[in-house]
Amino acid sequence: NKKINRPFEIFKSRTSVIIATVLTSVTVGFANIFTIIEPAFSKDIASTLWMIAGPLFFTVVALLMFRRYEKSKNVVNDSPVKET
Repeated sequence: NKKINRPFEIFKSRTSVIIATVLTSVTVGFANIFTIIEPAFSKDIASTLWMIAGPLFFTVVALLMFRRYEKSKNVVNDSPVKET
């Protein structure tokens, strides 16, 4: 958003931001995927299930907490992204 006042900028071009974001996301994504599936290859299915269930559980808790906050503060979602 170009309307936001930024006291400093780390990246000078939008392209460099996109490249850094994609590289970081791919690296972290592959690390997470291989961390989750590695126990399955060594026949430790319980660890794999817990590694999947943990982040899902905390995601649900965070979304519920955020929804409760929005309702209690009557926050209006003025995001340009439309919810479906």
